Amino acid sequence: FERSRNPSFFCSFPFVRTAWAHFNQASDRLLVLAIRKRGQLVGIAPFMIEPDKLFGLYPFRVIRYVADWGDGDKPAIVTTEDERGVWRAIYGFLTREFTAWDAISFDEQPLESPLAELDCFPEPAFRIRRTNRVWSFRTALAGAWPDYLGSLKGKVRGDWARCRRRLEEHAQPLAVEWFEA
Repeated sequence: FERSRNPSFFCSFPFVRTAWAHFNQASDRLLVLAIRKRGQLVGIAPFMIEPDKLFGLYPFRVIRYVADWGDGDKPAIVTTEDERGVWRAIYGFLTREFTAWDAISFDEQPLESPLAELDCFPEPAFRIRRTNRVWSFRTALAGAWPDYLGSLKGKVRGDWARCRRRLEEHAQPLAVEWFEA
């Protein structure tokens, strides 16, 4: 991770391990790929396979990042090499050697990501959708919390109150994991 060309908190060991330990389902399968070049580790792809009802149909086996929680996380592979070469190796493995999957979903990747380039996943079976829409939620840090809540639509305030009640009903003591080295 320290030698990576693209270090990010969202692909760090503590974050990925915590994501897997606390958010995986019993039906999820861990799929961590170690990419080597001449015996030297050059990339790690922290994936999982989870059943997902794509298009409302029966569950497909979908490859996703372990730490893909939805909004704003931007998970990535860790690599010390050019990402294109690592993605080509991943593509080769997933299309020739490991075929126990039905779909791939890598959300929130940068628009200039090698994933979006045709040389990484060139076949027509792979559909890449690009969008410039931003789904991140933001709020001003100035002002008081009640003022902010008051500025929201009634349905949003109601949803927030319901989620808060549920969280308080199931509250547990805070536990912090600490990793060194």
